[in-house]
Amino acid sequence: MMKERLKKLGESILQGKLLMRLKADKYLPQIVYFFLCATLYIGICLNIESVLHERENNEKTLTRLHSLYVEESCRLTSLYSVCQVEDMLREMGSPLRIPSDKAEVIE
Repeated sequence: MMKERLKKLGESILQGKLLMRLKADKYLPQIVYFFLCATLYIGICLNIESVLHERENNEKTLTRLHSLYVEESCRLTSLYSVCQVEDMLREMGSPLRIPSDKAEVIE
């Protein structure tokens, strides 16, 4: 008796008749709606995650570019101030000039 019931249950599961036997076919629209909502929720969450990841990468790039900008602007500002100092020294009649060669570093 028990073997026959298990056999019928196994057959109904394999044939897809389990939901019909449980009379769940009247809830089929709700089941489909639930799976559509779950799929939509997962898709939205994955999209949000990818946007946040891209934003984080963009922030890192902006930070790197800002540091390069500050470094370059400092270099240009120092060049401008050196030229001003050289002009002031020339006006005062000083023989000092900007060195044409880079400084040698002794290691």
